[in-house]
Amino acid sequence: MKFSDVVTKSANIINSNIEINGPTEEVYDRAAKIASVMLGVDVTAYEVSIIVSAVGLGSVTRNRSNSNNYAQAIASMSFASQLAEQPEQAMLDEVESSIKDMAAKLAPMPRAEHVDLTKDQQ
Repeated sequence: MKFSDVVTKSANIINSNIEINGPTEEVYDRAAKIASVMLGVDVTAYEVSIIVSAVGLGSVTRNRSNSNNYAQAIASMSFASQLAEQPEQAMLDEVESSIKDMAAKLAPMPRAEHVDLTKDQQ
């Protein structure tokens, strides 16, 4: 397959995934949040995109002539390029906030009775 066909296929994969799963950034952000909880370490959407690219390239060794593997890796790497431009700390802050929100929904803790400390207690 010609390289221009692989690049076109990559663009088609991106567009198809957006139609099926929603905006790519949201998908990778959710994946990063889930991976962060599962692994117990902060994982960014950028890191997820690099891993997805690695999976695509890892598939190439099994079948070098399957252009879908190359196209998927190109799609993931192009998204990694976009994510690399985002400030890392902003992504980590959002991941931490989202993990706290997720944890609160999954395991709500009983709240202590509210005591108004501004009023005289008798």
